[in-house]
Amino acid sequence: MKHSYIIILLSIILTGPVNGQNSSTWTDFDTLEVYDNKVLVDFVTYSDANIREQGQAFLYSDSLELRKSKWLPRFFKTTVPADSMVLHGIVKSQWKEGKYRVGKYDNGEKLEMIYFNSNGNEITYQEFYGGLRSQWDPEQGTNRYFIHGNKKKKK
Repeated sequence: MKHSYIIILLSIILTGPVNGQNSSTWTDFDTLEVYDNKVLVDFVTYSDANIREQGQAFLYSDSLELRKSKWLPRFFKTTVPADSMVLHGIVKSQWKEGKYRVGKYDNGEKLEMIYFNSNGNEITYQEFYGGLRSQWDPEQGTNRYFIHGNKKKKK
């Protein structure tokens, strides 16, 4: 009988919800040159300590209007300082499957893009994206923002 209670207890514990580790993404910057209205930087973006993207970009000072309330988003807003990141030069993007792309940008405008499989062989756009359907262009060089300051942690 005691053995049955242990098996029931173990089955309840093992079938309970399991919380996995959240993925962590961050970007490191190294300033290369400072201009009047922008800064040229080398950047490396990591996801769970793996390099996902690296290259050069311009950072432009900007601001974003963010909602403060989920229920009344039109009434409670705040404006925060941010940097708009615009890709410039050679940018390499690595995907989880091992495939990668190397693009050349001029102040956010994509000039060319070359695609590679996980073995380093050049492939086509269709082979690279393989049926990915999206409303946004994943190769656009102008749609990222970095908010200034530290993120508040929930208690």
